[in-house]
Amino acid sequence: MKGAVMRSQRGLTMFFAMIMLLLLTLFAVSAIQLLGGNFRIVSNMASQKAAEGASQQGLERMISNLANFIAPPTSDTTLTIQNGSSEKFDVTVKGPKCIAELPAPGYSVTYALAPKRTQWELQANTKDPTLGGAAEVHQGVSVLMPAGSCR
Repeated sequence: MKGAVMRSQRGLTMFFAMIMLLLLTLFAVSAIQLLGGNFRIVSNMASQKAAEGASQQGLERMISNLANFIAPPTSDTTLTIQNGSSEKFDVTVKGPKCIAELPAPGYSVTYALAPKRTQWELQANTKDPTLGGAAEVHQGVSVLMPAGSCR
């Protein structure tokens, strides 16, 4: 009698082992899908940040050249930026555009030759050529210039 009970339980053990194997397989598949989704999110964020960094570098190049404020470019300027990797970004910089001219600190408003504190606005746009992330960055800058420089 004891041998008959043991033989009937062998199939039941195999059945539960197969169910456990199926559950473990489902957990593994869902973990892989979750990991793939997270990888896509992270790579998109990295692409966006790389495009933002390239745009900011393009703005810094424009700001660092005083000639761009003395005689502002009349059309958009395209710069090629290599942002710390093998990728190259084409950055389009609009401006600088003068938006305000205020008397410099310590000078009278009535003194015609007083230097002016000019306020400029710049904008840079770029797109990641590999993953398609895009960025638009706006920057304001204040430059001390001779009177009448803001046109």
